[in-house]
Amino acid sequence: MYSRNLHYPMYPPVPVTPVYPIYPQVSVNPVDSLYPQVSVNPVYPIYPHDADHPVYPPVNRQYPPVDPKIFSQSVKSFRLLMDQGSRLLNRLGDQNFDIKIMSAAQQGNKSEVDNLIKSIGLKVPVNITYTPSGITFELTTKPEAGNPQANCCSLTVHLKWGR
Repeated sequence: MYSRNLHYPMYPPVPVTPVYPIYPQVSVNPVDSLYPQVSVNPVYPIYPHDADHPVYPPVNRQYPPVDPKIFSQSVKSFRLLMDQGSRLLNRLGDQNFDIKIMSAAQQGNKSEVDNLIKSIGLKVPVNITYTPSGITFELTTKPEAGNPQANCCSLTVHLKWGR
Protein backbone atom coordinates (compact mmCIF):
# COMPACT_ATOMS: atom_id res chain seq x y z
CA MET A 1 0.00 0.00 0.00
CA TYR A 2 1.16 3.51 -0.63
CA SER A 3 2.24 5.57 2.30
CA ARG A 4 1.19 9.12 2.82
CA ASN A 5 2.93 11.86 4.70
CA LEU A 6 0.36 13.06 7.17
CA HIS A 7 2.45 15.91 8.55
CA TYR A 8 0.99 19.12 7.22
CA PRO A 9 3.38 22.07 7.29
CA MET A 10 2.73 24.86 9.72
CA TYR A 11 4.65 28.11 9.67
CA PRO A 12 6.81 28.78 11.57
CA PRO A 13 7.85 25.12 11.94
CA VAL A 14 7.51 23.84 15.48
CA PRO A 15 9.22 20.65 16.68
CA VAL A 16 6.53 18.14 17.64
CA THR A 17 6.30 14.45 18.24
CA PRO A 18 5.27 12.45 15.18
CA VAL A 19 1.60 11.90 14.51
CA TYR A 20 0.49 8.44 13.52
CA PRO A 21 -2.71 8.05 11.54
CA ILE A 22 -5.80 6.81 13.32
CA TYR A 23 -3.94 6.21 16.62
CA PRO A 24 -4.11 8.99 19.23
CA GLN A 25 -0.89 10.21 20.74
CA VAL A 26 -0.12 8.72 24.11
CA SER A 27 2.30 10.29 26.49
CA VAL A 28 5.56 8.39 27.09
CA ASN A 29 6.23 9.90 30.50
CA PRO A 30 6.71 7.03 33.07
CA VAL A 31 4.47 8.80 35.56
CA ASP A 32 1.75 9.06 32.96
CA SER A 33 2.10 5.39 32.03
CA LEU A 34 0.08 4.53 35.12
CA TYR A 35 -2.65 6.90 34.00
CA PRO A 36 -2.39 7.21 30.22
CA GLN A 37 -3.81 10.39 28.83
CA VAL A 38 -4.71 10.95 25.25
CA SER A 39 -3.19 14.22 24.07
CA VAL A 40 -4.38 16.23 21.13
CA ASN A 41 -1.70 17.57 18.86
CA PRO A 42 -2.62 21.21 18.13
CA VAL A 43 -0.08 21.53 15.29
CA TYR A 44 -0.79 18.43 13.21
CA PRO A 45 -4.37 17.17 13.33
CA ILE A 46 -4.99 13.49 12.65
CA TYR A 47 -6.61 12.73 9.30
CA PRO A 48 -7.48 9.09 8.67
CA HIS A 49 -7.38 7.56 5.20
CA ASP A 50 -10.82 7.26 3.75
CA ALA A 51 -12.57 6.82 0.41
CA ASP A 52 -13.05 10.57 -0.01
CA HIS A 53 -9.28 11.09 -0.09
CA PRO A 54 -7.76 8.18 -1.96
CA VAL A 55 -4.01 7.83 -2.30
CA TYR A 56 -2.95 7.67 -5.93
CA PRO A 57 0.21 5.99 -7.18
CA PRO A 58 2.86 8.22 -8.76
CA VAL A 59 2.53 8.71 -12.51
CA ASN A 60 5.49 7.69 -14.62
CA ARG A 61 5.48 9.92 -17.67
CA GLN A 62 7.47 9.20 -20.78
CA TYR A 63 9.02 12.28 -22.34
CA PRO A 64 10.44 12.41 -25.84
CA PRO A 65 14.23 12.57 -26.16
CA VAL A 66 15.71 16.05 -26.08
CA ASP A 67 16.89 17.46 -29.41
CA PRO A 68 18.96 20.65 -28.99
CA LYS A 69 19.38 21.36 -32.73
CA ILE A 70 16.51 23.86 -32.97
CA PHE A 71 17.54 25.56 -29.72
CA SER A 72 21.16 25.85 -30.92
CA GLN A 73 19.96 27.37 -34.19
CA SER A 74 17.82 29.86 -32.24
CA VAL A 75 20.81 30.87 -30.14
CA LYS A 76 22.86 31.37 -33.29
CA SER A 77 20.13 33.48 -34.88
CA PHE A 78 19.71 35.54 -31.72
CA ARG A 79 23.43 36.36 -31.72
CA LEU A 80 22.88 38.00 -35.11
CA LEU A 81 19.96 39.98 -33.65
CA MET A 82 22.14 41.10 -30.74
CA ASP A 83 24.86 42.19 -33.14
CA GLN A 84 22.36 44.14 -35.24
CA GLY A 85 20.78 45.61 -32.10
CA SER A 86 24.20 46.79 -30.97
CA ARG A 87 24.75 48.36 -34.36
CA LEU A 88 21.38 50.13 -34.09
CA LEU A 89 22.16 51.46 -30.62
CA ASN A 90 25.58 52.70 -31.71
CA ARG A 91 23.94 54.74 -34.47
CA LEU A 92 21.20 55.99 -32.15
CA GLY A 93 23.93 57.27 -29.85
CA ASP A 94 24.79 59.95 -32.43
CA GLN A 95 23.07 63.17 -31.34
CA ASN A 96 22.56 64.52 -34.90
CA PHE A 97 20.89 61.25 -35.93
CA ASP A 98 18.70 61.40 -32.80
CA ILE A 99 17.46 64.89 -33.66
CA LYS A 100 16.54 63.77 -37.19
CA ILE A 101 14.66 60.67 -36.08
CA MET A 102 12.86 62.41 -33.22
CA SER A 103 11.80 65.32 -35.45
CA ALA A 104 10.47 62.97 -38.14
CA ALA A 105 8.58 60.94 -35.53
CA GLN A 106 7.14 64.07 -33.92
CA GLN A 107 5.81 65.21 -37.33
CA GLY A 108 4.31 61.74 -37.92
CA ASN A 109 6.56 61.15 -40.94
CA LYS A 110 6.82 57.34 -40.72
CA SER A 111 8.47 56.97 -44.12
CA GLU A 112 11.29 59.32 -43.05
CA VAL A 113 11.76 57.38 -39.77
CA ASP A 114 11.90 54.12 -41.77
CA ASN A 115 14.42 55.60 -44.23
CA LEU A 116 16.64 56.84 -41.40
CA ILE A 117 16.67 53.37 -39.84
CA LYS A 118 17.32 51.74 -43.23
CA SER A 119 20.29 54.07 -43.67
CA ILE A 120 21.96 52.26 -40.75
CA GLY A 121 22.28 49.18 -42.96
CA LEU A 122 20.84 46.49 -40.69
CA LYS A 123 20.73 42.94 -42.10
CA VAL A 124 17.48 42.00 -40.34
CA PRO A 125 13.91 43.32 -40.67
CA VAL A 126 12.98 46.07 -38.22
CA ASN A 127 9.46 47.03 -37.16
CA ILE A 128 9.33 50.54 -35.70
CA THR A 129 6.59 52.02 -33.52
CA TYR A 130 6.74 55.26 -31.61
CA THR A 131 4.69 57.37 -29.25
CA PRO A 132 5.29 60.80 -27.72
CA SER A 133 7.04 59.05 -24.81
CA GLY A 134 9.30 56.58 -26.65
CA ILE A 135 10.26 54.49 -29.63
CA THR A 136 10.27 50.71 -30.03
CA PHE A 137 12.37 48.70 -32.47
CA GLU A 138 11.54 45.03 -33.02
CA LEU A 139 14.30 43.18 -34.81
CA THR A 140 13.31 39.75 -36.14
CA THR A 141 15.14 37.01 -37.94
CA LYS A 142 14.53 36.68 -41.67
CA PRO A 143 12.00 34.02 -42.61
CA GLU A 144 13.41 31.52 -45.11
CA ALA A 145 11.30 29.34 -47.40
CA GLY A 146 13.27 26.13 -46.84
CA ASN A 147 13.99 26.65 -43.13
CA PRO A 148 10.96 27.18 -40.87
CA GLN A 149 13.22 27.46 -37.79
CA ALA A 150 14.90 30.55 -39.25
CA ASN A 151 12.06 32.75 -38.02
CA CYS A 152 12.70 31.77 -34.42
CA CYS A 153 13.28 34.86 -32.42
CA SER A 154 12.96 38.59 -32.03
CA LEU A 155 14.69 41.33 -30.11
CA THR A 156 12.64 44.27 -28.88
CA VAL A 157 14.39 47.51 -27.93
CA HIS A 158 12.23 50.14 -26.27
CA LEU A 159 13.81 53.53 -25.66
CA LYS A 160 12.22 56.39 -23.76
CA TRP A 161 12.52 59.88 -25.19
CA GLY A 162 9.81 61.85 -23.41
CA ARG A 163 7.65 61.92 -20.33
